Amino acid sequence: MGKRIDRAAIKAEARGLIRTGRRSVIGAGAVYFGVTLVLSLLLLLLEMQPIAISTATIYLQLPMVNTFLTILIYLISALLAPGFVFFCMEIRRGVETPYAALFDGFEHAGKLIWANVVINVRILLWSFLFIVPGLVAMYRYRFAIYNIIENPSLTVTQAIELSKVQTYGMKGQLLACDLSFLGWVFLSMMFCAVPLIWVNPYMVLTDLGFYAVGKTRVSPTGGPEEPWSGWQGQG
Repeated sequence: MGKRIDRAAIKAEARGLIRTGRRSVIGAGAVYFGVTLVLSLLLLLLEMQPIAISTATIYLQLPMVNTFLTILIYLISALLAPGFVFFCMEIRRGVETPYAALFDGFEHAGKLIWANVVINVRILLWSFLFIVPGLVAMYRYRFAIYNIIENPSLTVTQAIELSKVQTYGMKGQLLACDLSFLGWVFLSMMFCAVPLIWVNPYMVLTDLGFYAVGKTRVSPTGGPEEPWSGWQGQG
């Protein structure tokens, strides 16, 4: 059993960072929300039957084109999330980061996409044993993507192995933290997801607070709480 983490303190720190960050986290949240909203609307349009006949609508009805565009939009969405996490990491460091950092995940697209595939396959395989093993696996690999964001030179396997150590004894507390945000999630659903502009940064910054605790056990750069490397200067 791991040491109990002060969830209230971590969440309070996250709210403080939203108020005092060198760059507006709410602004970044708005940009992130806006881009993901546009992508979601595009997906919805691809799934709907065209209401007018034109060259464009006929073209989009072609199964291969529709499938390609759908996969492309999903991949773009998957790469925006790490960019937003990196922005929040920089906020924790007190660094003023441009909103363009939200798109930095595309620089490491191959590794991030592969990491998501490996992680999701592992979670799926554990889920075949029953719901609980799958849930445990989900939290076991929680920090793998964070490790890659912080140090892109890591292999996917190394990032996953680090996450196992970082989340040891913490999985139940991470679950409790996620459940504590359910009220905010329901509120966001009631107001067409607009509150996510604030709620999403709040959740990510809180999660990074837990990640910081995990890093005291082992960090992606080889020691506890070593300086962040981020995307910068990585090949």
